[in-house]
Amino acid sequence: MLGNVVGDAVSREQIKVNITDLKIGMYVSQLDRPWIETPFLLQGLLIKAGRDITALHRHCNHVYVDITKSSSKVIKQHYVHIAKNNVAKLNPNTSQTKSKKPQSTKENKFKKFSYTTSQSVEKELPQADLAFHDLSQAMQSVFKNIRSGQPINITETKQAAKEMVESVIRNPDAFVWLARVKEKDSYSYEHSIRAAILAIVFGRHLGLPPVPLQNLAMGVLLSEVGMAKIPDELLKNSGKLSDEEYEVVKKHVEYSAEILASTPGISDQVLQIVWSHHERHDGSGYPRQLRNQQIHPLGKIAGIVDCYDALTSPRSHARPKTASDAVSMLYKMRGKEFQSELVEQFIQAIGLYPTGTLVQLSTDEVGIIVAQNKERRLCPKVMIVLDENKIPIYPSKIIDLKHYQKNTKEQPKISISLDLKVGAFDIYPQDIMVASSASAI
Repeated sequence: MLGNVVGDAVSREQIKVNITDLKIGMYVSQLDRPWIETPFLLQGLLIKAGRDITALHRHCNHVYVDITKSSSKVIKQHYVHIAKNNVAKLNPNTSQTKSKKPQSTKENKFKKFSYTTSQSVEKELPQADLAFHDLSQAMQSVFKNIRSGQPINITETKQAAKEMVESVIRNPDAFVWLARVKEKDSYSYEHSIRAAILAIVFGRHLGLPPVPLQNLAMGVLLSEVGMAKIPDELLKNSGKLSDEEYEVVKKHVEYSAEILASTPGISDQVLQIVWSHHERHDGSGYPRQLRNQQIHPLGKIAGIVDCYDALTSPRSHARPKTASDAVSMLYKMRGKEFQSELVEQFIQAIGLYPTGTLVQLSTDEVGIIVAQNKERRLCPKVMIVLDENKIPIYPSKIIDLKHYQKNTKEQPKISISLDLKVGAFDIYPQDIMVASSASAI
């Protein structure tokens, strides 16, 4: 199922089935509308219970069932006559059979986008830095205006978000790097920026088209604006909140939705993300205790990135987790707080050691992850900043670990031994520059 996230093209034998004719054991491979317009983020659904049919009924009139992945007994007993008349090869670019023309845009199958990295980290960083600055200024303005009762300049925020999305599309590592190195001086809006960056990287990995990707960025960026209405003493509380205090903090979701609902230019998709980013797969979230497919698909993404950034960022009441510890915690949450397939895809998207992570190598050298290898997530590019004796290296050098995976006479195998907390050996990402002059090996 991991290979079917969002919308891969298909070329299997299908049968068109009315919603009322669906049975447990059938594998739904296509809908009568784009998957992104429904709560089903993963393309492909094996019907395991009546609630799956009920959920499909809310959004579709008919679906396409893959007879090769469905229960053969169900297909044979109930749908032989349908199979004879309706089996057809679907055009990979549409949800209609080749014998029929698409009736409308909504009838077309959602086509998964394939993004390529078109810019190196070094070349993208200056553009990303400018975009990050504009975004920070826009978000500062948003929170300032809310606190003073002034309207939000949504045009400015949209433009800044658009520049961020375009930069991440060109090269995800540049913005992820900046998210790690920028000073974390305001948890609310800086947290939203970092989470939005992760959301775009994740959405890019899933193949979301530009418009949903832009809405995802806006939804995550603005999801915490209601925090501006929460008393400062609660936000800065260094201890554990009481049950009553926690209920007050949870109100920020409703405040955010109220603010944005009265702001011109905010799409319904953005509002859905804001409403659902604290909902959880098992119904343990808030404010509406939504479960599984009741949660908007982009809200599911927002929930995962929000949680991950919270775990890895310093907060008044908690120390940041290392990247690997945060990933381990997310992995334990799969199937409970978060949808299993999405957690696994998120880990694939950012890697076990995201860009900006401080690591110690098997050579005892210390470095910082500066870029990911899509094919080899455990073998990123690392900027070495300390030698094996923990002495600074000038100039620093960048090595690609995928080239050091075999022991040879000239060079032993090099791997990551462990990731380190920010500040280990007095190294802070914000003090490191990824320069094009760094020697690459």
